[in-house]
Amino acid sequence: MPEKVFKFDFSKQDDQQKFDASSQEIKDEVLKEAQEKAQNLNDFMKREGLKDPEEAMEKILAKMRTSLSRGSVDEALEIKNNFPIAPKKLEQAAFEGFKNCLAEGSVDDALEIKDYFPIVSEQLTLPEVKQAAFEGLKNCLAEGYINGALEIKDNFPIAPEQLALPEVKQAAFEGLKDYLARGYIDDVLKIKDHFPIAPEQLVLPEVKQAVLEGLKKCLAKGYINDALKIKNNFPIAPEQLALPEIKQAVLEGLKDHLARGPVDEALEIKNNFPITPEKLKQAAFEGLRDRLVRGYINEALKIKNNFPIAPEKLKQAAFEGLKDRLARGYVDGALKIKNNF
Repeated sequence: MPEKVFKFDFSKQDDQQKFDASSQEIKDEVLKEAQEKAQNLNDFMKREGLKDPEEAMEKILAKMRTSLSRGSVDEALEIKNNFPIAPKKLEQAAFEGFKNCLAEGSVDDALEIKDYFPIVSEQLTLPEVKQAAFEGLKNCLAEGYINGALEIKDNFPIAPEQLALPEVKQAAFEGLKDYLARGYIDDVLKIKDHFPIAPEQLVLPEVKQAVLEGLKKCLAKGYINDALKIKNNFPIAPEQLALPEIKQAVLEGLKDHLARGPVDEALEIKNNFPITPEKLKQAAFEGLRDRLVRGYINEALKIKNNFPIAPEKLKQAAFEGLKDRLARGYVDGALKIKNNF
């Protein structure tokens, strides 16, 4: 992100001495920037009908504070780079905006303010920043924004005793349940691995229900790898896998992968979840027929070689596929079906 760097704070004697000792080229650059900012201030005063420069600067500062507080860092940088804002006021506005964004859990905005505005390392250890980081962590966890919570945990001082507080543990637990029920297993595992979730919480009825909901969603959408992660990381009793809604979700995922998705993932479903032989045979036949009719012969061969299909059904699917290939003039495909089925 392009930005003009504020080189000198002329209210400080050290900076004044550095400026005096600078090359003429640097002095010219700083003076040119100061003139441009002064002209921008005059233009702003004309547009706003203002005569007092201090009043104008207060309006400009108010705009910058608003931009920073809502995380509009680009807007705030435009103001910073184009108006003669006193360094002390710039620091104060940046620090307040930084704390607000952090407390709301807008950690990317907070880090951007930290990178592009004058916030010194000593400020990051102040009690108010620690409190803002703690509030932001809780907000991120409660809203399921796990990556934001981890960014706060990794970039700001959060004491172990804070992570052990009941409100943090509860927020982490609520985030885990919410993401689990939606099938977002990777985020669930991040919460489980990085925040205090007690083993006894993972066997509570509400967690078991969230596990089933997430498993159903992943299976029905064909996200077999996520479904397997849920199955392998959370206790699921055999009788739960035999529930009608789970069996239906398994069947939907299987049929979808046999007809359209990777056959290898259909095999994962077949090998890891309960499907009655009759439904497995019917799903395999339908998938094989769909693949052959659409000309996906290699995928059809995978189904033929890895799923149970009655000989008469195999002939029926092959005949339908052969007819379609010949009708469309796809002789190579027709010959491949003839030679392999």
